[in-house]
Amino acid sequence: SDLAATEASATVPVEVVAAETTDLVETVRVAGSLRARHEADVVADVPGRVVSLAADVGSVVHKGEALARLETTELALGVEQAEAGLAMAEAGRTTAARDLEAARTVAGAGGMSATQLAALEARAATADAQVKQAKAGLGVARARLADATLVSPIDGTVTRRATDLGRMVSPGAPAFTVQDLSGLELVVSVDERVAARLVSGATVGVRSDHVAAIPDGTITSIQPALDAVSKKAEVVIAVASVAGLLSHGTASAVLEVGRGTGV
Repeated sequence: SDLAATEASATVPVEVVAAETTDLVETVRVAGSLRARHEADVVADVPGRVVSLAADVGSVVHKGEALARLETTELALGVEQAEAGLAMAEAGRTTAARDLEAARTVAGAGGMSATQLAALEARAATADAQVKQAKAGLGVARARLADATLVSPIDGTVTRRATDLGRMVSPGAPAFTVQDLSGLELVVSVDERVAARLVSGATVGVRSDHVAAIPDGTITSIQPALDAVSKKAEVVIAVASVAGLLSHGTASAVLEVGRGTGV
């Protein structure tokens, strides 16, 4: 029986390799959330009813491009009223300036007292101030009219539309969300030991359970202080835009935390 066991063991294949030195890399894999590189909510600065839509979810838009327009009847009347007020103020300034010029001629000949001349000078100054005030009022009215058009603040893609034709919008309430999806950011939280070994600009492996091949990312920022509650630091990694990776989705970063050379 001992002979049979010896013969059986002798048939087990054994692989022999030569010992050699290599680099030993220590990594940790940390899950995180994806976000657009830039994201902006488009809000109305004036209240109004939506009368036209120029973009929908999925629309690619450029900075300054119109997304929706609000009813402008009342705002347009405000501009006309401000223009009329400016015209009246300018007419009053012209009259006051003409009267002051004539008064100075009369005063030079001794036909007007210093008190009367001072009163006309004050009137001219007041008229000039009224023109400036009317111009400012017209500027405000025109700005409010321009605010009736909701525009995209960045180049990107509309990822959310929270309004519709005929609906009222209120100042401060997001009507659209626009995201720059030309690149993504992977945000992960790491403990103090890992954070201390990371450097901005380092290459990072990116993995996802539903995307086969993702180019390596690059660390763009490392939070310089730990969160007071979680005791972790936030690390932001720039990631290429790849089909299947979605903003607010998940992915993992493979972070190098140690390397042994010639091991």
